[in-house]
Amino acid sequence: MNTQIKAEITYGHTFDKAGNMLSPSDLLQARDKIVNLAIELFGGFTSLPTFGGWKSPEGSTVFEDGTCLLIITDANKRHEIEGFARFVRDQLRQQSVALTISPVEFTII
Repeated sequence: MNTQIKAEITYGHTFDKAGNMLSPSDLLQARDKIVNLAIELFGGFTSLPTFGGWKSPEGSTVFEDGTCLLIITDANKRHEIEGFARFVRDQLRQQSVALTISPVEFTII
């Protein structure tokens, strides 16, 4: 049995890093690129809607909708996961995305 990891990539998609609202067409184009690459690199993904808040550098509180992508893959693909998280960040013009990687036992039944 190969050692597996679960990657959680969580990102907002209401505003870009400059504070501008992302347009629906920009979101659709980015989403298509993101999910297609996830399938190509890792064989699949699960997408969960999120809602969160954060404090801007200016001190104001910002709330926005987001997504958490869950990806299960071989542990030896950690470098690809990190690169994919940067790809997600750049496609949505974000300052950052959250990446959590955990070892996991995974079976398809």
